[in-house]
Amino acid sequence: MSIFISGVKPVQDGRCCFGGTFGDAFKSFYGDSQAAVALKRLRTFQNDQHDARHKIFQKFCKEALIWRQLEHKFVLPFLGIDAENFPRHPCMVSPWMVNGTIIQFLKKNPRANINGLLFGIVQGIDYLHSKKVVHGDIKGCNILIDENCQPRLADFGLTVFADATRHNTTDHGGTIQWMAPELLFSPGESQRRTFASDIYAYGCVCVEVYTGKPPFPDTGEARVILEVSAGKRPKRPNMMSDALWSLVETCWHENRNVRPRSQQAVAELDRMIKSTNAPTASTYDLGQARELG
Repeated sequence: MSIFISGVKPVQDGRCCFGGTFGDAFKSFYGDSQAAVALKRLRTFQNDQHDARHKIFQKFCKEALIWRQLEHKFVLPFLGIDAENFPRHPCMVSPWMVNGTIIQFLKKNPRANINGLLFGIVQGIDYLHSKKVVHGDIKGCNILIDENCQPRLADFGLTVFADATRHNTTDHGGTIQWMAPELLFSPGESQRRTFASDIYAYGCVCVEVYTGKPPFPDTGEARVILEVSAGKRPKRPNMMSDALWSLVETCWHENRNVRPRSQQAVAELDRMIKSTNAPTASTYDLGQARELG
């Protein structure tokens, strides 16, 4: 089956709906049902050198073949590649998520079951890891909410294209707050994303969804690097249970070998969900986020 699809309706005005770390998203419609879809146009294809573009395109297709085979209720489906709307910029096509990102959803639904959402997210991570796929950019804006109010991991694997647009070793694509220490301070091969760095980022997402803000809010990237290098981590949210906070702290361990594996995190969240003592929503923190936002 070809990874290229046709029949995606032309983007109306060329205006992107939102931009992410590695690309811009456009809304369109696809198929006989004219279902709403998102077109993700990667900025890596803006390289004008023919050889570089060809190499990037080959890598893009290789990754797309992997994405096409992934199927899980907490992972955003990948429909294929559209090469017609932006001829020089092939786009990844996925279903349009009407509820937006998890942070947008929680601001509109402050009484949502946050622990349930976190449970779904870590199950999605565990599925990717079971397929030997590193997400590489886990954060709130890459977690979408579907029509059933369930989380869907998006933009997994896109960090393989980061080097194509990165011009210096200090450019981390706006993800500093979610990056594990070994990605910030270790040169060369050690900077590759791993299952362990995904788990570190998951701990950051736990804090993010409880507060409605990114880790280390109102702190510049250089300062964040200094804080993390000194062993500091984001503050505990007011409404987070002891059990969840303990898991988060373990996810942030300086030694990546000590961090829990995804299946261990799934088991721990499962126990929390079944516990009557675990709060289901962080209404206080999210209320504060709306007032201050």
